[in-house]
Amino acid sequence: MSPVVRHVSFSPSANGSLRFAFRDIPDYLFDSLNDDMSLGPINPYDVDKRMDFFLSILPEEESGKYIEVVKGETEKFWSESEKCCDKRILWFSRRSSSEYSGFLEYLSRADDLFDVEVVDLTEGIASEGLNDRYGRTISPYRYVPNSIAELRPEWLRGAVKLSRKLSERETEYYFSVWDKLKNENSSLRIISRGQLYSACDFVYDDFILKIVPPVWINAARVVGEALGLLSEEYANCGDTFIYSRLLFLLDSGIIEAKGDRKAMRSLNIRRII
Repeated sequence: MSPVVRHVSFSPSANGSLRFAFRDIPDYLFDSLNDDMSLGPINPYDVDKRMDFFLSILPEEESGKYIEVVKGETEKFWSESEKCCDKRILWFSRRSSSEYSGFLEYLSRADDLFDVEVVDLTEGIASEGLNDRYGRTISPYRYVPNSIAELRPEWLRGAVKLSRKLSERETEYYFSVWDKLKNENSSLRIISRGQLYSACDFVYDDFILKIVPPVWINAARVVGEALGLLSEEYANCGDTFIYSRLLFLLDSGIIEAKGDRKAMRSLNIRRII
C-alpha cells in the first residue's frame, strides 16, 4: 500500500495549485487553512472571535458569505489535521505573512512532529531546467515566489523533492516567534526584512492615502495599486484589509466618496485637498 501523504497549505489558491499539480496521485490528500492568520486576534485561537473580527472589516455584501463559508472550512481543517497519515508536508513561504502565520499556528498545535515535513520556498527554487509558458529558460537562476500559488504545476512537482524535517533548532525558533506574536495579540502581522512582526492597524494608512488622487477614481483601482506596490518583496495583506483601511480614511474625513461602499467596485473616491 502506498503511503498516505497530506499536503497542507495556508491559502485557498495554494491549495488549488497543489491539487492540480498532483491530481494524478490518489494517495495524496490536500488540506488548506483558509483562515488568514496574519489578521485578527490569535490569543487564544477562537474561531468565533476571529470571524467577528473579519465581520468588522469586510464589506457588507461579503461578510455573511465569509462567515458562513470560512468558519465551516476552518473548523473542518482543524478536524482533518488530527487524522492519522503517513506524512504531512507543510507548504509555505516566509515571504507571505498569511502563509507564514498559518504555518506557525499549525506547528504550534501539532501534538507530535514525527510525521511532519516542510517545503519552505522562501528562497525560491533553482530555475535550471525551468521554462516559462513560452518555453523560454527562466532568468535569473532562481525563481522566488511570494506565495506557493505563484508556482506552476510542474514546478510544484519538482519542489516536493525539497521536503524535509525541521531541525530541533528551527522548531524552537518557530515556537518562540509565534509565542511572541501571540502574547502581543495584534490584529495585524506583517513581514519586514524577512521577519514577522506585529503591526498596528493604521501602519499602511499614509501609504494608501498617497495613492488616492484629488480627482475621482474607483476604489478598486486604489486597492489594486496599493497591493501591487506592497507586494514587490513580500505578500503582507490582502484586498479586504486595504479596503477596510480605505473606509476608515473615508470615515475620518480625509477622503470623500460617492457610490455604494458595500463593494469597492461600486465606490469612487478622491482625496480632500
